[in-house]
Amino acid sequence: MRVLIIHAWAGLPERQFEYAALQRLTGWDVHLLVPTRWRDEYGHDITPRPLPDFADRYHTARLALAGNIPLHTITSRIAPLLSALSPDLIYVYHEPYGVTTFQVALANQSSIKAPIGFHSSQNICKRYPPPFRWMERAVFSWCSFATVLAPSVTDVLRSKGFDKRIEVVPWGIDTKQFSPNLAEGGGPPRPLRVGFVGRVVPQKGIDTILEAFARVEHDDMTLTVVGSGPSRAELEDYAARLDVASRVTWRGYVEPRALPAVYRQFDVVVVPSRTTASWKEQFGRVVIEAAACGVAVIASDSGELPQVVEAAADGRTFSEGNPDALADALDALAADDTALQSAKRAARENTAKNFSIERSLEHLVAALTAAAA
Repeated sequence: MRVLIIHAWAGLPERQFEYAALQRLTGWDVHLLVPTRWRDEYGHDITPRPLPDFADRYHTARLALAGNIPLHTITSRIAPLLSALSPDLIYVYHEPYGVTTFQVALANQSSIKAPIGFHSSQNICKRYPPPFRWMERAVFSWCSFATVLAPSVTDVLRSKGFDKRIEVVPWGIDTKQFSPNLAEGGGPPRPLRVGFVGRVVPQKGIDTILEAFARVEHDDMTLTVVGSGPSRAELEDYAARLDVASRVTWRGYVEPRALPAVYRQFDVVVVPSRTTASWKEQFGRVVIEAAACGVAVIASDSGELPQVVEAAADGRTFSEGNPDALADALDALAADDTALQSAKRAARENTAKNFSIERSLEHLVAALTAAAA
């Protein structure tokens, strides 16, 4: 079976890993269509670099508004590519209201009419204005399946009238790349090393960690903030006012391929996301990346985080925006090294069991096989 996958982020080799594994697992002829240029959420340009697996199965398209999630638009002609490749199945890893999803679905509808599906992570039921509402409805009518990041996304799609097959496909990670430092261990307990990894923006709740640090009894623990964003200067000033600045390191942006080594430097990673009117945590990829590296995880109860933490770690959550509850959770791990080591062990074991690439692919293969049939 020939499968064409359209994915804006698949220009990165680390994002192609999953599709290369899909190709090896199934024997399918998997082709990728990626943009000639993409801009990530930190504003960095991504230049496509194909893995050897996709040397002759790697196709690029020019984009307008590269990096804009809903609005990026393919400016290359799509229908001729579809006709030339003649795929048995098309999978667009993009929201149904997105311009690119509509473009590909329309080109397919007017040419080869292959089975086609989309991916969605939107866990808040939003009623979009025209023309996005019209594009979403058209995509619903033309597509025969969807994959979603979490069960709550299924509820959103159903409430909007999508009545075709939906498969939950949680993120999977390379557990060989994201792996613990097994050489570390033993020796006397040390001050707790706490980390945050993500965008430095209000909804990520970094201020909650700073406030918790001002309340903890174990005031020798340290915090490292990994990531960049517009809130950094404001948060640095807030840390100074809380008198915790001497225990906080602002590391800035780190490339994705360097993240495993970063996670291994922490005992605990905190994911303190805070729900807003237009956003709540859709999954929490940091949870499974940190847990796979043998790091304990404490997360807020925003969106999907409680379910992911339960499956990937050992269920340590706190009410979002509650620094007292977070301080208590941090103090509990700082005071009990046995509990900390147990949490680290559970994290790496549960993630390997529930969130490996192989486990994720089981769900994806089920969705694509049923659609092709």
